Amino acid sequence: MSHFKSIGENSVGVNADLAARTISYSYEPQQTNIAVPEPGLLALREGRNSVELYSADQRLSPEQARRMILEPLLSPGIPMELRKTAT
Repeated sequence: MSHFKSIGENSVGVNADLAARTISYSYEPQQTNIAVPEPGLLALREGRNSVELYSADQRLSPEQARRMILEPLLSPGIPMELRKTAT
């Protein structure tokens, strides 16, 4: 199952592969000559009572995963480190 969301100059595509227990995401420019972030992959792992999200072996809450995927669209051109200190 996949879903695309456009915000500003870029869009993000999110694809859940439940058989592989992964969620992949990639960015696409809406215009030529626009830089986009690198694609990413989240792992789905069984927890005690739910499915947990992981990025590079770091557990993420649903809100953290949502921010990680959408922030490059909401604040393009601002490095993640600066976004964290600005909020």
